[in-house]
Amino acid sequence: MTINVKIAERPYPLNVDNENDEEQVRKAAQYINERLIRYRMQFGEKDMQDLLAIASIQFVVSIFKLESEIRQEEANDKLNRINSRLEEFLSSI
Repeated sequence: MTINVKIAERPYPLNVDNENDEEQVRKAAQYINERLIRYRMQFGEKDMQDLLAIASIQFVVSIFKLESEIRQEEANDKLNRINSRLEEFLSSI
């Protein structure tokens, strides 16, 4: 199914698989547009391309931070499982 969303006052047709995806895409477009408005107020009347670049960098940095947190949580879970096994082994000796 094709939907149309506006980002920075430009329409974009996007394909989505279902209504849940449609909702997510529309929320994402709204979030991007809100960020652009905030950046325009913060940085003044910059070119929209500059504002989109700033938003893109900040979004990717956020993704990198989340990925790092997830990797750390996964590592902590593995260490906790190993620790539990070691404690079980040591208590059985």
